[in-house]
Amino acid sequence: NIFLFRAYIAQRKYGVVLDDIKPSSTEELQAVRMFAEYLSSEGKRDAIVADLDKKISKSVDVSNTTFLLMAASIYLHEMNTDAALRTLHQGESLECMAMTVQILLKLDRVDMARKELKKMQDQDEDATLTQ
Repeated sequence: NIFLFRAYIAQRKYGVVLDDIKPSSTEELQAVRMFAEYLSSEGKRDAIVADLDKKISKSVDVSNTTFLLMAASIYLHEMNTDAALRTLHQGESLECMAMTVQILLKLDRVDMARKELKKMQDQDEDATLTQ
């Protein structure tokens, strides 16, 4: 389900995501909904980022990779690469590491991106993300 909703977001079908993910849904789906809300309404972006900052300042469930990725995506859209990297650094999943590599390359830090890629390959060299 999470990947399906993320695909809808990539297709800019925010309404589908917002209609289908209810407030009673899981935390992972709530994170996807937050990202869809952020992208769909420019007027609410400041409030969403402020709410996200509050959530990040409290204890974050680092096993909730989806939340970390969606939060980092919002920070990246805000051009706040520092906050995005800090958020991703809390997670140990390959997907968090892959997004970290993307951000480091965007910042023209190829040296650090190579180190992060090496960590990814050490964790699971057969995974699609590390190829």
